[in-house]
Amino acid sequence: MVEVPAAATMAGDSLATPVLLGLGLDEFSMNPSQIAEFKLDFSRLSACECEPLAHEVLALETAQQVRHRIQAFLKHRRPDNAP
Repeated sequence: MVEVPAAATMAGDSLATPVLLGLGLDEFSMNPSQIAEFKLDFSRLSACECEPLAHEVLALETAQQVRHRIQAFLKHRRPDNAP
């Protein structure tokens, strides 16, 4: 097994969290100001449910397609679809 930590910019991006988790990453480095939001996002997700999303977005062709797919995934994961 090779350890691959996610670094600051990507690890602190709430859209990247489910993809990184789905890819099997479990070590994240970020600015301290991003930790609280990351913990909240992370606590609502599981690697099992994020893995199919990660594989799906790897097959998409544009960054816009990836963003839209992740946003749709997150929208359906929020309790009562709250922001």
